[in-house]
Amino acid sequence: MMELLRQDQCDLAAKVFSTIQSEYGADLDMYAEMSVALARNGLTAEIDLLIDEMEKGGRIVCDESRGLLRLVKAVIVAGRKESTVNIYGMIMRNSSSSY
Repeated sequence: MMELLRQDQCDLAAKVFSTIQSEYGADLDMYAEMSVALARNGLTAEIDLLIDEMEKGGRIVCDESRGLLRLVKAVIVAGRKESTVNIYGMIMRNSSSSY
């Protein structure tokens, strides 16, 4: 997947990502890499779909701070305000449920 993203083959990378996500689960670094590549290729609306899928799939693991920071930065740089708010909401739900 990383090589496909490096080559800006976002369509193929999205299919590989979907397979990886369904078979093994995707970590925040993978979501961040996908978001960076989508933004770089002007596919910013696809970032919203990616974040929506992430939100439906479960909680953000706050232990993955590096991946989380990279994901938030990619979404903010892409100008996806609603996705940024959704990520914040997932973080808040995750932190409140851990107490």
